[in-house]
Amino acid sequence: MASNSADALISVVVPVYNVERYLPRCAASIQTQTYSNLEIVLVDDGSTDSCPSVCDAIAREDARVKVIHKQNGGLASARKAGLTAVSGEYVGFVDGDDMIEPDMYRELLETLGRTRADIAMCGITIDRDGDVFPMPLPERFWKNNNYELSGDAALAAMLRQDIGISVCDKLYTRRIIGDITFDESARVLEDMPFNFEILSKGAKVAYLPRPMYVYMQRDGSNSRLGANAAFKLEVRLRVLERLAEQSDRMSKPVRLAAREFCCRNVFHAVIMMGADKRVRREVRALMAFAWRQWRLGVVPPVASLAWEMAAREAVRVQAREVRKKQRRLTEPGHLQK
Repeated sequence: MASNSADALISVVVPVYNVERYLPRCAASIQTQTYSNLEIVLVDDGSTDSCPSVCDAIAREDARVKVIHKQNGGLASARKAGLTAVSGEYVGFVDGDDMIEPDMYRELLETLGRTRADIAMCGITIDRDGDVFPMPLPERFWKNNNYELSGDAALAAMLRQDIGISVCDKLYTRRIIGDITFDESARVLEDMPFNFEILSKGAKVAYLPRPMYVYMQRDGSNSRLGANAAFKLEVRLRVLERLAEQSDRMSKPVRLAAREFCCRNVFHAVIMMGADKRVRREVRALMAFAWRQWRLGVVPPVASLAWEMAAREAVRVQAREVRKKQRRLTEPGHLQK
């Protein structure tokens, strides 16, 4: 177990990509933590705005900051690069356009020391263009002073999204991470494979209900599918397929939670692609049928099941509808109106 003394070093990895407007505020929220023994790794992921020079300026003013400049590879690639550079006994992650409360890392470190857990996590606050939505951990985790989960219970809770899949609301011991890293091919659900592997090792997770990570939801952020939604859906399906294959070797609670997670994420992706009501209704019905079959144990392993086929069919149907609409818009009669 890593030391929980007051001088333990916490490494904070911050992926940065074209967030010049938010980066100074993000960095300041880390630099002014009440726990000051930090190593802050800013990973400039090929930004085309002023972020590279902002990162360098922050490093010149604070000896705790180191900067990595790299070609653009995406969020997982940036986190992976940062993870290779850390030297702390504990590791945290903050996205370059988000913020953290002043005592977040002190509270999480103290929680690790008190519980001897491998991971400590907190609630989050969503700031959506100034509208703030605190999201503490679900009441069932803390109403009976039950602040801890481990093994399959923690893994199933994450898959059910009772606890978040993000790495940003957590503090990890370097020991539990080991040689686990981020999958650079993943452009969505980047955190899930990372956390899945760690929790599969039987990691113990301790919770603080209080929201201390501030997630800034904005246009153009990593959470929005954007114009390349079809590509991201394909990536999402590959990530889910790998997750399904891994879960098939685990306990029944984990398998059921993984199946539910796959269904929910495919449907979410189809909605984000802008599928019309008819397509959404068809996909929802297919998902419900697949889920009933899974509950009955009728079907083979998750990776080969209907959720993937349903999503691909929905995308195909939606693409056909879009092409029809485009043809109508370019018809001579329409153009003359």
